[in-house]
Amino acid sequence: MADYFSSPNAVTAPSFLSPIIEGFKSTLDIVPDTLLVSVCLFALLLQSPSFVAFGLSLLSVNLLHPLVANFLREVIPSSWALTTRSTGKFPGVSVERIALNRNTTTKADVPSYYTMFIGTVLGWMLPLPLFYKSELDISPNRSLAAIVSVCFLILFSAILLLYRFLASHDTVFGILLGVGLGSLVGLSLFTGLYYGTQRRATNLYNFPLLSTTYGGKDPIYVCATS
Repeated sequence: MADYFSSPNAVTAPSFLSPIIEGFKSTLDIVPDTLLVSVCLFALLLQSPSFVAFGLSLLSVNLLHPLVANFLREVIPSSWALTTRSTGKFPGVSVERIALNRNTTTKADVPSYYTMFIGTVLGWMLPLPLFYKSELDISPNRSLAAIVSVCFLILFSAILLLYRFLASHDTVFGILLGVGLGSLVGLSLFTGLYYGTQRRATNLYNFPLLSTTYGGKDPIYVCATS
């Protein structure tokens, strides 16, 4: 479809609002790299293993996406691809350029880096309430907060993907494919870290973890005799 924001049918804004709108659109265009840098900053400041694991998982999309996109370029008809003007990356040097020795980042690909990144975030974050259900059940307030955060994440992701479609940066097919593949990547990384580190590396809630087994011979609690 034509770019909705520049089409004749689009609602025009007063001239004094144009810089604000353009700035807002530019902010939406670099959401993936903004989230990546934010997670890495929190991992550094909080010294949190779970944030480190989450940040490395998001960072891996920079390496996986070019490989996936280059493969799919050979099997997907070129008419299904859309020449995108926004990759979701900061301008200038990127992890993809450094790691793969590329002069330009992957654009005009199906799926786009943007949609695959959003899918990875969803695949990593949405299973959290299910995998940490026993810890959440102890505190109703925390359980409610977890549900609200999941709803907000889904709504925020839907807004970003709708913007990508309306701005002609992605097709419906590209969005579904990118979110699907990204979710698979995110869920695979999450489950691998979850079981590989005994739930510690994926504990973004920072809850004390409950255990159903105890390997010691002595009782955990000793009741005082009356």
